[in-house]
Amino acid sequence: MTDQTVASPNLRKAIIVKLQGGLGNQIFQYMAGRALSDLRAAPLYCLVDEGNVHASQLELVGLTPAYVSLPDYMIRRGRKRRDSLPMDFVRSTLKLWPVTPVREPHFHYWDGLFDQQAGCLLTGYWQSHKYLEKLTCPVNELIDINGILQTVAPEAQALVEEGNTVCVHIRRGDYLKEPSALAVHGIIGPEYYERARTLMDAAQAPTRYLVFSDDTALAREALGHWPNTTFMDRRRQEQDLALMSRCRHHIIANSSFSWWGAALASHTSQTVVAPRYWFTPQALRKNYVLDLIPDDWVLL
Repeated sequence: MTDQTVASPNLRKAIIVKLQGGLGNQIFQYMAGRALSDLRAAPLYCLVDEGNVHASQLELVGLTPAYVSLPDYMIRRGRKRRDSLPMDFVRSTLKLWPVTPVREPHFHYWDGLFDQQAGCLLTGYWQSHKYLEKLTCPVNELIDINGILQTVAPEAQALVEEGNTVCVHIRRGDYLKEPSALAVHGIIGPEYYERARTLMDAAQAPTRYLVFSDDTALAREALGHWPNTTFMDRRRQEQDLALMSRCRHHIIANSSFSWWGAALASHTSQTVVAPRYWFTPQALRKNYVLDLIPDDWVLL
């Protein structure tokens, strides 16, 4: 994150969005905040607290938000859906919060976001394509894919752009290393990818499958028997995202990074296959995920 912290902004006239998670999550959060700031004609600021081990990654994709800092008690209250401490009740009753805390009430789309006024702190994941529909500037014009591709070797660009290519994304790394992430997301098994390839072969007759993964060795172990398949070398995450977006079709993982790789593609007649079980069965009992997936994507 570059140092673009605003010293004395008028927070009562601004929209503030808290960033959390990795790049894919942060793009969702930024775009939801931007959609509300567009609606209210209010400046947008981002907030990164010490609890976010990823820090801000938005600059990697050409986004240059301004940042603000808030007191710890405000950030803590922003994580909660309701007042839980006596002092929280006092601040709410007397309207003493620096800004109004707005916590995402559930995982699926919440149209109440666009009822919020300037002077609010948005905390949540905001993972629905429906929030993006409120933007006054299309996402593809906000994220600088072409600028990122200028840092990628021409051979890699040619590989993804020539022919009827399919991006296959396999997410493993942090899902295996972080028990809390694994408990929510689980692991998409090879049977999903086999079914997705069968569908893609019938629908699009691809010339080549290009496999992107944060664990290339595991990806080769799972899909090494596939014909006409290239396993892409790992690059910086923004470079991988840009290359993924240049493929004509997509088989995505249960990953927001993977989601953006497909959503940023601009090919007509694109087929995107997504896993129906975005979370583990236990997590799905608490989270409705269909608002995450655009209507023209295929669920398997």
